[in-house]
Amino acid sequence: MNEFYQKINKLNKISSEFPSNLANYQTSIEKCLKYFDENLLNKFVKNKILSLEKDEFLKVLSEFDNLYSESFDFTKLKNKIEENKRNKTKALNNPDSDVNLSENPNVYDANLEEVCKKNVIESLSQIDPNLKISNIECYFVDNFIKNDKKRKIKVFSDLDYVRNNIKNENFEIVTDLTSADILWLNTDVFKILETGIFEVKEGEKPKILFKNQFPFEGIITMKSHLSYLIQDNFGLNNFLGLTYDMETELAALIGNYYYNSENYLDNTWILKPINMTRSMDMIVTDNIDEIIRSVETGQKICQKYLDKTILLNKKKFDLRFIVVLKKIIPLEVYIYSKMFWVRSANQDFTMDSRTFTDYETHFTVMNYSNYEKKTIYNYEFIEYLEKNYINWNDIYEKIKINVKNLFLMAGKNCPQMSDPYSRSIYGIDIMIDEDLNPRILEVNFSPDCTRACKFVPEFFDQIFSTLFLEDPQGVDKL
Repeated sequence: MNEFYQKINKLNKISSEFPSNLANYQTSIEKCLKYFDENLLNKFVKNKILSLEKDEFLKVLSEFDNLYSESFDFTKLKNKIEENKRNKTKALNNPDSDVNLSENPNVYDANLEEVCKKNVIESLSQIDPNLKISNIECYFVDNFIKNDKKRKIKVFSDLDYVRNNIKNENFEIVTDLTSADILWLNTDVFKILETGIFEVKEGEKPKILFKNQFPFEGIITMKSHLSYLIQDNFGLNNFLGLTYDMETELAALIGNYYYNSENYLDNTWILKPINMTRSMDMIVTDNIDEIIRSVETGQKICQKYLDKTILLNKKKFDLRFIVVLKKIIPLEVYIYSKMFWVRSANQDFTMDSRTFTDYETHFTVMNYSNYEKKTIYNYEFIEYLEKNYINWNDIYEKIKINVKNLFLMAGKNCPQMSDPYSRSIYGIDIMIDEDLNPRILEVNFSPDCTRACKFVPEFFDQIFSTLFLEDPQGVDKL
């Protein structure tokens, strides 16, 4: 059980250090913003910033080096660089075996350190000297809304509910991807960009393009990375169940299992594929042999199953919130407040192990199956809580704090996620335990917003207004 005790001791230490680490990071970001205010924004008139001599601009940036290196954790960036080197060596030895290399010969050659620093600087200063933009976040307002030669902002999307529900007169849906100002896609935007479809000829003005995806966002959307992010920064906490990576922490997991058995503690676990949604290939079990064999169907995490949770009419439920991310560094994030999804199991909840394979007892996502689907309105859910003497506002405040801290730590530990031309929404799934702590289950890129558009027809107008028009609507800022 040594590995188990080592993990618990490590997590306890991290828990005690988290408040000071969070405060230090927030202070560092404030120093970064102050640096650019004093050395660029207040020192020069904005239109002169873009005409600064290159040497003068580089001097300002070089003096930022120490502050930059002290503000962020570059461990994951360095690991990615080493991974790219290994993958490139393997690909060159056997080119036919690497799909990524065949699609893009330069896929492993990007200077990630340089790109990361450039994106962080542009995100903090909101200045892009290469594209001659003096205020990136106000780009559409300054160049489209306020411009005398006003034209509509062109949006390309492969999602019907986006194309059919943007009614704001400032936007225009286009069918030609290359003409778009905004790409809002349900696929990997960066793979499309890597094809070179937006490359311009020599002498042409570079394309200014916003997209609905952040680079390296897998740190929050892949369950293994999400669990590492939370546990490595928050330690033992009350908003993520104790989690093990089945590839690297199997010994510690087995130690935890036998510790629970010896101490008569609940020993039910849920196994989750690291990068699948809609409850696919998830397993609920208290059998150690089944836990170990589960990796035969793909890489998984193993998480302590939440056996004591508040119920909705005796049934397990979870909540889906839409989180609107405008900037990761400095953080600007909102939670959509006009609605959230309430998803309920169909059968009464029980911890009888004979029901662990019953999907309708232990899972709540019924949209993509033939199971009965229930519509539970937000007001009905809140009324139910209040009738049971549960204060929804207190829970909602905890949700907002946890979500904000999650994204703060994502920026600190993955500065390469920063991109001033990225905007996105995520679906965050949450359960509430018996102590009324909201538990984060997963974070999803490009969540299905069909239901949101059905019940709030102006949903995407509000999202786009928040992300692109400097006019937050239908959201609470975190």
